[in-house]
Amino acid sequence: MHLVNAQQARRALDHLVGFNLSPILWKKIGRNLSAGRVQSPALKMIVEREMEIEKFQKEEYWSIHLKVNEHESLLFNLNKIDSKKFDPHSIKTENEKDKLLESVINVKTGEVTSINQKPRSRSSAPPFTTSTMQQESIKKLGFTAKQTMILAQQLYEGIEISGENIGLITYMRTDSVNIFYR
Repeated sequence: MHLVNAQQARRALDHLVGFNLSPILWKKIGRNLSAGRVQSPALKMIVEREMEIEKFQKEEYWSIHLKVNEHESLLFNLNKIDSKKFDPHSIKTENEKDKLLESVINVKTGEVTSINQKPRSRSSAPPFTTSTMQQESIKKLGFTAKQTMILAQQLYEGIEISGENIGLITYMRTDSVNIFYR
């Protein structure tokens, strides 16, 4: 009975929401569109996001990085000028940036006040699913999806080594990265 009641509640929501919103969609966008309990909140989220994008005001700003020389890989961020904190958002035009660069370049000495060393860790990428394998092969190798699947099949079937056919990869046609152990 709980399943029946749940279905009736969904049906009622579709009648209340969908039948009222669908005609509006037909008038504004086009025929054969429906607005139901799933489409309506999704549409609302899309509209709100579009409104945020339209309200966005572009702001030009410049950040300053100093390099020791061409041979060194050290790169410094400009944080303070004359003991005052440097705010990249305070430079609004390229003219202001050029004036600041001239004043910084004319100063022959600088001071390194702190060095931050942070351990960085990077997780390995998850195993390929069929779709991610195809996406990467298109992006990095310029293969078509068909070429990718043919090559993957050949890797799965393997090559002949010492009279025995050895597969080079495990079965790759999966849409899940989960590994189950028994």
